Amino acid sequence: MEAKTEISVQKLEASHLSSLSSLERNCFPGWYWTEEQILSHFESQQGIGIFHKSENFADKILCYVLYLENAWEIEILRIGTDPNYRRKNYASQCLRNLIQENSSKTILLEVDANNSKAIQLYTKHGFQFVDKRKAYYENGNDAHLFMRQGLLQ
Repeated sequence: MEAKTEISVQKLEASHLSSLSSLERNCFPGWYWTEEQILSHFESQQGIGIFHKSENFADKILCYVLYLENAWEIEILRIGTDPNYRRKNYASQCLRNLIQENSSKTILLEVDANNSKAIQLYTKHGFQFVDKRKAYYENGNDAHLFMRQGLLQ
């Protein structure tokens, strides 16, 4: 008999710190946020995650989005997907949920200009290139700024 599993989108909280910190290190080796940075983020800001629930093991975060939010806009700071679960549309599901829950708000993000997979994901969800920051990252790569207009804009 096959174990029952469920995928759900949930708000991330400080109680997810250990799992999220481990996932952050796996997603961004060399330039991950520390536990202190993640905890500081949760003191005033938001995040959502895709959770895998199973009868056989505890909830597991497969993908997450950390963002800043105010009354009229959202700025996405981090999107990460467990390397073992990439190419399964979890990042799309996270973005789709964030967009649906905040349809009136403009959403902003920046991405390494050489990260074609991420750029493809963002354009698929209606984000448009708006500007470039030359040599923005430590490795000298440019950052591309993307924006998705809210419905009330």
